[in-house]
Amino acid sequence: MRAFLLIFTKYSITTAILKYQRRRSEADRTLELKALDSHNIELTEHVTALQEQNEHFRTENEKVKQHYKELYDSIKMTRAKTIEKATSLLTENEKLNAQLQGKIGMRHYA
Repeated sequence: MRAFLLIFTKYSITTAILKYQRRRSEADRTLELKALDSHNIELTEHVTALQEQNEHFRTENEKVKQHYKELYDSIKMTRAKTIEKATSLLTENEKLNAQLQGKIGMRHYA
């Protein structure tokens, strides 16, 4: 009978330990899940903040692109006008030089 009690006691203790380990294991898993969930929430918030910042940068980038396009177009127009004006002045200069050479040539023959 005493052997039976020892075996029963040993069995009870072993069963209790296994139940305790299972409960502890479940508690550990629950804590791990809560920790992972918390970490996931933090990461989601961080990603959301980065997405908002990225959108802000995209908007700013579009504004800068538009500004530089306007500057490029303005420079292109100014360059074309400058070339046109320079060509006109060179042509006028050649005409005046020709007139001057004609007057100088007439004086030598007069």
